Amino acid sequence: MLGADGAPKLEAWTVVGIATDIKDLGVDRDPQPEIYFPGYDNNILLAHTTVDPLSLAPAIRQIVKSIDPSQPISQMRSMRDVLDESLSMRRFPVDLMSLFSALALILSAIGIYSVMSYSVVQRTSEIGIRMALGANRANIIGLLLKQAMTPVMVGLAIGLLGAWSLKKTLSRLLYGVSSTDYVTYAIVIILIVSTAVIATLLPSHRATEIDPLTALRQE
Repeated sequence: MLGADGAPKLEAWTVVGIATDIKDLGVDRDPQPEIYFPGYDNNILLAHTTVDPLSLAPAIRQIVKSIDPSQPISQMRSMRDVLDESLSMRRFPVDLMSLFSALALILSAIGIYSVMSYSVVQRTSEIGIRMALGANRANIIGLLLKQAMTPVMVGLAIGLLGAWSLKKTLSRLLYGVSSTDYVTYAIVIILIVSTAVIATLLPSHRATEIDPLTALRQE
């Protein structure tokens, strides 16, 4: 502010409080230093509630009117609505990635099941010989599970390394979740391994139903 002589005019202001960090520039940007001054036309009133905030809209309007009847209330929104609006631009790529991830998981399960089914058919004689020599169901299922899970574990390790190397890129699409959240990594690992095991157990169980004599005759 300039004085009558054109020189800068210094004004004294009293600090009445210090606010916590607010990401009003966007959830993906760090808070910046700000100073709040009174007297602006656009005032914002925040109310902390334990119920649906919009259900208290009439009461809040009545309280503001009783204090200052000339004070208009142009818009009332919950913080959830404000957050959803702020995240709307990044939600689409995240949802798209989730969709493709789900499709990849389904296709991988179908692929494992198909490969294992084909492997059981091709190894009918081998399985029959193993069972004729004393191998039980647990031995056959364990053998097939080991052969099926080896490439799954290799692919899982490569995928984890790729996700870890892209954590900085992924952090730009996430809010409220760390790109190195170990709980999320553990859930994904359990989900993938469980899907692979189930897709392998179905044809493996069918392999144990093979009659050794019938399998030997096919040789």
